[in-house]
Amino acid sequence: MSGDELLPYKSPAGAVCWWCGAKATTREHKFKRTDLERMWGAGDQYLVHYGGGKMPLSKVTSARKSQQIRFSPNLCAQCNNARSQPFDRAYDRFAEYVWANLDSLRRRRYLDASDIYGNDWRIGFHDLARYVVKHVGCRIADSDFAVPQDFRDFLDGGDRAAHMHMVTFKDRDLSRWRTRASRQGIDAAGLHIDPDMAVINRSTHAMTMYSSSLGLGYVGVMYRWEEDASNTDPFYIYKLAPLHWRHRLPGV
Repeated sequence: MSGDELLPYKSPAGAVCWWCGAKATTREHKFKRTDLERMWGAGDQYLVHYGGGKMPLSKVTSARKSQQIRFSPNLCAQCNNARSQPFDRAYDRFAEYVWANLDSLRRRRYLDASDIYGNDWRIGFHDLARYVVKHVGCRIADSDFAVPQDFRDFLDGGDRAAHMHMVTFKDRDLSRWRTRASRQGIDAAGLHIDPDMAVINRSTHAMTMYSSSLGLGYVGVMYRWEEDASNTDPFYIYKLAPLHWRHRLPGV
C-alpha cells in the first residue's frame, strides 16, 4: 500500500512530542547538521538533495533550516535538546571517526568501539544506538504512525531496544563509487537514508514491522523493528561490532 491507501491506518499525533507527550515545538534533522556543515565545503553555496521517486534533485540552502533535511515538529525542545544531548554527542564521535577513516573501513570486518569511545565504549555505543532509535521514532511520527513504546523505554535508559534489529554495514556500490571518484580527484561521500518499509495489520491498524537504514558515505546502520522479535543481536552490545557487507545481509 502507499499514498491514500495508508490513510485509514495512520494515527496523527498532532503537535505532540512522541517521546514525552508535551507540546511538539522542534523539528529534528533527518541528517545531522554537523555532517551537513562538514560536507558544505569552503565556497559552496548549497548541497544537493535527492529525495528519490517524485522528489527530484533540489538545493539545500541552509544546514539549519532547509525543509528537505528536517522532520515535521514531533519533539519538544527538552527532549530534542537536553534529554538527547548524550545521543547526539555519541553520534558526532561516530561520524567523525567514519569520515576520517572512509578510505580504510572498506577493508575492515569490524568497528572497534574503543577506537571511537575509548574505555567508555559500552556507553558510547548504547548512546549511538539511542540516536538511531530517536531518528527512527521521528521518521515514524513524521509519517503519522504511532511510535512503539519500546522506543521510549530504550531512550529512557533501557539496556536494549526491544524488538529492534540493528547492524552496521558497508555498501559495496557506494564504496566503489567513492573509489572511482577519488581517481578523478573527487572526495565523494554523501548522507543516505534509504526508503522505508512497513507492515500494517489490517485488523488492528497497528504497525508490526518497520525498516530502513541511515548512512554516512558507504558506512551505515541498518535497522528493523518487528513487533514479535525477541532474539535481536544488535551491534551495540559488542566491542568489535561486525561491519557487514550490505549485499551479503540476509533479506536485503
